[in-house]
Parts: sequence; C-alpha cells; structure tokens
Amino acid sequence: MEQTSTTPPSWLRRLDGPGGVLAMAVGVAIPWVVIASRSAAEAVVAGLAAGFLLHLLATRNAAPLRAPWFLLAMAYWAWLVLATALAGAEPGQMLAALSWGRFPLATLAIATWAFSSARAQRLALWALGGAVVFVGLEIWLQFVFGHGLVRSGTALPGYMPGPFLRPRAGGYLALTLWPLLVPAVVLLATYGARGHVAGVALVAVAVGAVLMAGQRSPLIMVLFGLVLAALALRPLRLPALVAVLGGATMLGLAAIVAPNTFYRYAVHLPQLLANFPETHYGQILARALAMVEAHPWLGAGAEAFRTGCYDPRFHIGWGGVGDGGGAAMCVTHVHHFYLEALVDAGIPGLVLFTASCLALLWALGRGALSDPLRLGLFLSALIALWPVATAGAYAGIDQAGLRVFLMGLGLALAARPAT
Repeated sequence: MEQTSTTPPSWLRRLDGPGGVLAMAVGVAIPWVVIASRSAAEAVVAGLAAGFLLHLLATRNAAPLRAPWFLLAMAYWAWLVLATALAGAEPGQMLAALSWGRFPLATLAIATWAFSSARAQRLALWALGGAVVFVGLEIWLQFVFGHGLVRSGTALPGYMPGPFLRPRAGGYLALTLWPLLVPAVVLLATYGARGHVAGVALVAVAVGAVLMAGQRSPLIMVLFGLVLAALALRPLRLPALVAVLGGATMLGLAAIVAPNTFYRYAVHLPQLLANFPETHYGQILARALAMVEAHPWLGAGAEAFRTGCYDPRFHIGWGGVGDGGGAAMCVTHVHHFYLEALVDAGIPGLVLFTASCLALLWALGRGALSDPLRLGLFLSALIALWPVATAGAYAGIDQAGLRVFLMGLGLALAARPAT
C-alpha cells in the first residue's frame, strides 16, 4: 500500500527562509506601523499569524504550540467561536470571533520565529526606542511650542496628541516606555551621582510626556508601573519618587499654561470617581452587566456589546433605576478586556481568558527580576493586561499591535539560554 509522505512541499520549504526574514522585518517595524497606519498594522498582525502557520507546516515543528499560555488562549478562542455561533450572531460578529486567534498566533510568531535571533531582538529594541523617543518628543514639542514635527498641539483641547489623530499618545507610551526606561536608569545608576541625576531626569521627562498627553488612565498606569519598578529595583526608587513629585509640580503649572489638561486631571477625574454610576463609564458597566445577566454561561458572542447595547431589554441603570442612558450612551465596546470576555463568552470564557493572561504573565515574569530589560517588558505586559483600568477593545489594533510586539519580544528574551 502506498504511504502518504509527510514531507512538506518543496516550494513551501524554499519560501520558509525568505519568509523568516520578512517576518523579522515587519515585526521590527510594528512600533512605527502602529503610529503610521491602523490598516497597515492590521495587515502586519494578520500576516504574521498566517505566515507563522506556513512556517510550522514547512518545518513540521509543533513544539511552540505547546506553550501553556497559548493552549489556554486557543481554548478561549474555540469557546468564543462556539459561543458566537450558538448566540446566532450576525456575520460581522462571527468574523470577529474567527479572526480573534490572529493575536495569540502573531505573538507566538514574534516569540519563536520572527525574533528568535539575538540580531532580531536588538533590531526590535532599536526600532522601539526610536518610536518611543519620537512620540515623546512630539508631545513635548507640542506642549512647549504648540506644534510638533508632524502635528499641532491645539487640535484636541486638553490633549497633546503626539503623532496621532486621536488621543492615543499617552496609551502608546504607557505600554512601550518600560523596556527602555528600566534598563537605562539601571545602567545610569552605575555611573555614580551624575548617573543618578541623569536617571531622575530621564524618568521625569518620560512621566511628563505621559502627563501632558492628557490621558488619565495611561498616567495612572505609568505611576503604578513606577511603583512596581521601584519596589523591584533599588536604582529606580529615587527617580520614581522625584518623578511623582515633579509630576505634581507640572500639574500645578498646567493650571496656568495648559488649563484644559489641568481640568481633566484635577477637576474632572475626581468628579468621575465620585459620581461613577452616572458617568458614561458607569452606564457602560451597568449595560454590560445586564447583558451578562441575560447570557451568563454562553455569552452573547464576539463584539456583542456593539449591537446588544441598543437592545431595549438591557437599558437598565444602576440599581435597576432608569434606562442607563438608553441608546444614546452606546459605544462599540466595554472599555475593559475582562468584562468584554464575560459579555462575549460568558463565565467560562472569562475563566479561560483570565487563565491565558495569567499564564502569559507567568512565562514573561519568571527570572525577570535579574534582567532589567525583561523586567521592563514584563511591566509592559502587566500594564496592558491589568484588570483595574479602562482600555480599548481587545482587538483594537492600536494596543493589540503593541501587545503582540512587546509580549512576543518578552517571550523571545525569556527563551534565551542563561549566560
């Protein structure tokens, strides 16, 4: 009886070498692509996921697929697709469910394929460093001169948009600055008093850029990250303390030179916290919980909030009082990854999604305290996945592309042999 060959086609094996080079190139470019074009970032992430599957077929190597965090992510993906199908969701929701898997696949592609070499990892760090400096410089130029290299600082009152058309610069820096800031401050601390002063100045400049960007949640998460970094590494303690005090001073000065920014932090934020149930965020949470109560186990399918929000059955305010803003408050997502998983895929989906996030953080965090670069990448992942914060949709490419890059790079570095 003729046996079927398990050897991959020759054309596929010939393409695997150039494919790896292309994967490295587009992976390295992600921090800049996210700045330049959302559609291009979507194409890069999807291309990495598809190319990685071809690479696995060409090499007949299934070992990368056995990573615990990846298996849990695949389990969540399968459950999300099933839940969406059983919910009788519209075609757009089914497409969103089927395409969700591109994110863990692209992350694994970065970790085990695109950035598997030390050269690729160095190039990725240089590209990230250039992008972070560009975004931070753009914010400071807009703040000081009213116009940056590519965009005006007056287009969005209360914000310094950096190179973005919408308020995204603070969120960009909140995720990306750690792999650069933490190693740099630790290195500077080895140069004595002058190095400590330079480290303090560097942290102050970074925190100041995030503060002037005008986005509240990113600033809170950066301060949270500074506290964790200071607890983990002694050289970061003084810079973190000075940065917090300097940030408070800058906020006071903003009352004079940037009153809209001052209002967002010092006036509007306390009002939001004091009256949360009546705020837009409170209305979103109440609406999402009403949807969960109706679909606790199977959920309502991928991107359920986008369409279900308009259903009058869920127009319920806090404590069952009022209509929670009716249809007028509806947005496309719930601004929280874990609540999104709960609405879309029910309690089992939330459990699987949370488990995959914890397993990923565990893989990134093991041994990270001994390596400032890895610690910085772990902080990036922790801030991206921290549950007590507002966020965009999980599939929102602005942060999803950065998550793929940063987490993939962190996993690649974690896999390096100890020296």
